[in-house]
Amino acid sequence: AVVSNAEYGEILQNRLEDGLGECVYEVGLGDGIPDGLTPEDMEASKATLESLADSIEADLSLLREKQAEDGNVAEFLVRKKPTEEDFTEVRVAVIGNVDAGKSTLLGVLTHGELDNGRGFARTKLFRHKHEQETGRTSSVGNDILGFDSKGSIVNQADAHSNQRLEENFVRNPARL
Repeated sequence: AVVSNAEYGEILQNRLEDGLGECVYEVGLGDGIPDGLTPEDMEASKATLESLADSIEADLSLLREKQAEDGNVAEFLVRKKPTEEDFTEVRVAVIGNVDAGKSTLLGVLTHGELDNGRGFARTKLFRHKHEQETGRTSSVGNDILGFDSKGSIVNQADAHSNQRLEENFVRNPARL
């Protein structure tokens, strides 16, 4: 039986509802046929999936692509675009021994810049004068890491001013 794009759109919408706004699609897997698509067929399948996602106000992101028996197989994340009232907050605690890299990890994640090996990322988290003087964080930190619906970080520093763009994740957050 041939399935129309409208029916596929409804199936995708139902999967998003079941997955609370997210689902993963595997493209290139077949029933009873060898797995994999040619590059041309993969592009056509991706274009179809993007069109379906657009029709139901969702974004599509490639998670991974791998070689299969007869071509490539890909996994795509489909995520509903957030509305004004959507807000998801996840709190994460980082604990560990002294000098384990907790503040460095948080600095890299929340500011989008790798550490230079001398604590550059950690310095982004300093809140007190004594932290700047000693090079050690001494307080409980609380930083925001915002993502858009495609999974890209939206609160990275502005290249010109080196200030984080809080307005980016206030206006367009999918995940905070």
